[in-house]
Amino acid sequence: MKFNQVVGQKQLKKILLSSVNSNRIGSAYIFFGAEGSGCLPLALAFAQYISCLDKREDDACGICESCVKYEKLVHPDLHLFMPRVSNSEYDGTVLNIFRKAILENPYLSIDEWNRRQNAENKQTIISVADTNNIIERLTLYNFEGKYRTVIIWGADRLQPQAAPKLLKTIEEPPENTVIILITYDIEKMLETIISRCQLFRIPPINIDEMTEY
Repeated sequence: MKFNQVVGQKQLKKILLSSVNSNRIGSAYIFFGAEGSGCLPLALAFAQYISCLDKREDDACGICESCVKYEKLVHPDLHLFMPRVSNSEYDGTVLNIFRKAILENPYLSIDEWNRRQNAENKQTIISVADTNNIIERLTLYNFEGKYRTVIIWGADRLQPQAAPKLLKTIEEPPENTVIILITYDIEKMLETIISRCQLFRIPPINIDEMTEY
């Protein structure tokens, strides 16, 4: 996803673009705000821009090999994690459902995602097994680009036992790794995790921005 596909949020786009162009990319971020504000689209656009092979000053090129894969959410250095039914396995099936949901609607809500995975009346979490999966992936070399990005959507749903394991990775991240946690309820997240991340509050999209888009 390119920045020009993200509705509004001009000031935040400038900050994120500047951080890449000035080589000041952080290792851990929290994007937080209300559903529909654009936390996930901004994270995807940021990740794509970081890995773009022919960056413009204000956006990814959209046509290089890296961008083509990012546009389909299949770049091997992009790792997506999301809340799931507590006893379900993180595998290609659920990841493909998540990719399809995002491609159809980058402003995906938690309720919509739960409907997609048939979990309307079930608890959905990011489990200890998921954090172990994240840690294991980060022990491997990057596949194609200089940077790899881990996006954890719905990070406030980290299982209590899982959060401390993720904290250690945030404190000592592998080189050239960017971890972006997305939450619509930051008050439910561990203060120790919050304190170790760069915080980006994503404000609601205003009427003028929506109309312009």
